[in-house]
Amino acid sequence: MSKKNIDTKIDSLKQANCLTTDASSTTNQPKSPLVERAVARSGLPYEAFVRLLTQGAFRGVVAWTSSDLDRLLMASERYGLDPLSREIFMLPSNSEPTSPLLVAVGVDGWTRLINAHEQFEGLEFAESAELEQGVPAWIECTIYRRDRRVPMKLREYYCEAKGEHMFWLTHPRRMLRHKALVQCARVAFGLTGLYDPDEAQRTRPTKLGESRFIGAQKLAEKIGAPLAP
Repeated sequence: MSKKNIDTKIDSLKQANCLTTDASSTTNQPKSPLVERAVARSGLPYEAFVRLLTQGAFRGVVAWTSSDLDRLLMASERYGLDPLSREIFMLPSNSEPTSPLLVAVGVDGWTRLINAHEQFEGLEFAESAELEQGVPAWIECTIYRRDRRVPMKLREYYCEAKGEHMFWLTHPRRMLRHKALVQCARVAFGLTGLYDPDEAQRTRPTKLGESRFIGAQKLAEKIGAPLAP
């Protein structure tokens, strides 16, 4: 996509947004009930809410539509998360400026979800004594619920969970612990439709120009299995 086409697409998306910081238009532009409730919960003036939302939940996003905003605010309302403090936010699904957006929840958001659940009784972690590249081979999270006789245990393996984000190089144990926490919470409390930022990054498609055949060939080579002709 050329820069001119991208700029045109971005302009059209910005025009579709139901949020604006232009004071001359805020009085005339109708706001959806979702936006009105979100502004009321924040306790902020509308212009301040828009500014903080742009700097928080939509930070790094070039353009978004009213449907993207609705998805964010519906998820925020449903799970009781604050988009202004970036407990929940939007991430682009690929490197294109106008790519579809994904709803992501940071580790602070996942912690709030867990502690706010009425059946949450506690959690604990265990880690492998065996190391891989100086990191525990796995970390296990156990979540206890008041209404369950058997706790939920889920183990994440470093060799499978390790990603390409810089934090996997600087804080690998913390990242592996976060992965175990998120995946265990998802199963224990039935949390769906939410990504952690690392997962959102992994959903991005491969580089343009790479065919399915090439991708399958590389996968076969990686796992050491020949690809059927």
